[in-house]
Amino acid sequence: MQYRRAAVPLLVCTLAFGWQPDAPFRSNVPLVVAPVTVVDRKGRPVENLSAADFILTDKGEPQRVNLDEIRAPISLVLVVQTSFQPMLDKLRGLGNMIGPMVMGQDGEVALITFGREVSVDQPFTPHAAVIAHKLTQLQAWGKGASTVDAVLRATELLAQAAPSRRRVILLISEDTDRSSRAKPGEALFQVAQHNISLYAMTFSRFLMPFTVKPADDLPPGALKGESGCQKPPPERTAPITERPFADKVPTLPPKPLQSDCNKADLLALFGELKRATAPHPASLLSAYTGGSADGVLRKNAMERALEAIGSELHTQYVLTFTPPAAAEIEFHNVKVVIRGRPDLTVRTRAGYWSIPR
Repeated sequence: MQYRRAAVPLLVCTLAFGWQPDAPFRSNVPLVVAPVTVVDRKGRPVENLSAADFILTDKGEPQRVNLDEIRAPISLVLVVQTSFQPMLDKLRGLGNMIGPMVMGQDGEVALITFGREVSVDQPFTPHAAVIAHKLTQLQAWGKGASTVDAVLRATELLAQAAPSRRRVILLISEDTDRSSRAKPGEALFQVAQHNISLYAMTFSRFLMPFTVKPADDLPPGALKGESGCQKPPPERTAPITERPFADKVPTLPPKPLQSDCNKADLLALFGELKRATAPHPASLLSAYTGGSADGVLRKNAMERALEAIGSELHTQYVLTFTPPAAAEIEFHNVKVVIRGRPDLTVRTRAGYWSIPR
């Protein structure tokens, strides 16, 4: 089965959940950055558009936009869940695709791994080969899936990147948060404040084991641990600290099961259905930032997803505009259409938070 892009209704992404950041927090973004994907009815990128072709509205009000003519280099944080061995087995060998397809020219990449705890395995480097090598050495460790905590740590790294660079998170994890200390609302706020686009490749921990070949090997020196995981390496960073944000969790509609294999037992499917009504951080964050979430189980599906993400990042239009002065903490819906072209499909970030200065 081909991977599917998860679609979360824009209404959900406007954060009509009653969630608000704490009043003492102040973070001003001089420009709102809106990466825009434009495709035709066949899903092909539409090129050669000018700034005059775009109509961007902020809370329904048209805004004057600038179109970046020169593609800014990408600062990418690769965020990988390492508490599930079958996924790591499939991920090995895909590291060589990160540099040419996703980072692009003059890009830089960092690596974060997580289970219950979060670790920065590699700070930003311009050398994609360093990340490719580290991916071949990853061993399963720990339990849990602190997806929101890991995204917040990635946001902290990207906040230090030069403002002239595009900021991107590529999350590879199950689409369920099992152990984060932080709440999804905090991650939604932070990625918006730092103009970050999030793309996700998600898997089912119940279905993926059925796609593992018997010949799949563990990395050299791997130690088998309980539940098929390996014992953790001796050095691990402490968990990220909790932050004083509100704790209301957004609610998403049930997400359909995504699978590229036909093997599954009844108990596994019941488990998937039970989790379908829980918040899905990867789907929520990707839709909120204008990215995408691809459900993958087999290695070739992961390859196709990486190719699609890379193609999108390097064919997007990047619009910027100066937000109106804010009188209160408020979420602003952003919408983009192409003038006179209702046949085109346009996707961008859901909006941004205004913060009084």
